[in-house]
Amino acid sequence: MGKRLHPEVQAPFSYKLHQNVHNQYRGDMSEKIIYTYFEHDEIPKLKSQGWDMVFIERVMIQLEVDPLYEYPKMKSLISSDRWLKEEWEKMQYSTIEFFLRHNIFPSKKVELNFHKLLAICKNKIPDGFLFKIKKIGEITLEEARKKRVSRKSEFYSYDVSDGKKLIPIIDGEIEVIEVKSNKDNLSNDAKHAQMYRRCLSEGFRLQWFNVEIISFEKNEFNVNLKIYDSNS
Repeated sequence: MGKRLHPEVQAPFSYKLHQNVHNQYRGDMSEKIIYTYFEHDEIPKLKSQGWDMVFIERVMIQLEVDPLYEYPKMKSLISSDRWLKEEWEKMQYSTIEFFLRHNIFPSKKVELNFHKLLAICKNKIPDGFLFKIKKIGEITLEEARKKRVSRKSEFYSYDVSDGKKLIPIIDGEIEVIEVKSNKDNLSNDAKHAQMYRRCLSEGFRLQWFNVEIISFEKNEFNVNLKIYDSNS
């Protein structure tokens, strides 16, 4: 039988996290709560309403945008329905790759809307984008890669044997998701309110969740949801 250990017992002590760290932990927990809510409740409900595919994701894409093609300029080009050449293609690589990684290929409308959102939100990535998708056709991976991407691009690679694989062409809607733990409406986030209002003015819905953690041990949380649109 081994020798019993006799540790030196220290007196218990109280400890408080730095406020910034505490806020970060509380924010992370609030996001996990809302993502779980979507996974188990909201996404199944949306699929039952006829959407073929629904997912929520925090999109960490940094667009390599020439200053001339930042949002105001891009908006005018989109509204005039002009298809940009090499300068525009620089912006496409990362977003096309995002959709292909989900084994889907976006319609022109979805692709442009996604670009628009990322340009608006370039200084503050929202807590999530909600993608509600309808399948409108099919395309092979090989065709998808060639369709609207420069031949010089090496942004997305796949096994040559998968080139004939069919993936859905999709249409749909993208919504902005924000999760807070101490701000119950948009006006209480003055730092980013302009960005949110620009999203609304461009026709995107914003779902604003405020999570109050009552007791983690007892699994008690209060969630308040406010939905903003262009009429808000």
